[in-house]
Amino acid sequence: MKNFLIISLIIGAAIFSLTACSSDNETVNTNTTIESSGSYSSTEPPTAIINENLSIADEPTAIQSALAKTEFTFLFNGTIIYLDQNMAEVLDALGEPVGVRQTPSCAFDGYDRIFGFGAINVHTYPVGDEDFVQIISIRDDSITTRNGIRLGDSWDRVLDAYGSDYVQDFSIFTFTKGSTALSFFVDDGTVVEITYALIME
Repeated sequence: MKNFLIISLIIGAAIFSLTACSSDNETVNTNTTIESSGSYSSTEPPTAIINENLSIADEPTAIQSALAKTEFTFLFNGTIIYLDQNMAEVLDALGEPVGVRQTPSCAFDGYDRIFGFGAINVHTYPVGDEDFVQIISIRDDSITTRNGIRLGDSWDRVLDAYGSDYVQDFSIFTFTKGSTALSFFVDDGTVVEITYALIME
């Protein structure tokens, strides 16, 4: 229960209220419109390859240790992104984001940041001079989770893909693996938000 409350706080604080800590929001390196919700628009969203259930042995050797540590991973534009990954590695693989938004962190010394890549946003937390992946949020229905779930799918499809081992908090259904969580916000039987989150102790 403690971990689930932490997940809910992370998702609520980071996605919906970046401005809660300070009014000194900064927008840097922007090449696109940043909407009031903090999302990033893009005319060419990349696609994700489907298969959440690959075993660690099926993955390239370089990321096997990462998958052993944080089991929910996300495949975006040919790049596996895992929670608690150094954001520098993500940027090396994906290139420059279409926009970056930052605000002083409530919980850490430094800045929380959102890196926009069109179809997804990657939220990070600071450790020293580096940023680490804390949340990955899917922004449109052009891509899927690695089990093939996209925005607009039915809750029944989520159950078929992930089973019934979840925790429900109102309309949010959360599946956990190791130190990671995958949450679906379901409205009237339809998935309207998908978020991966690092469980912070």
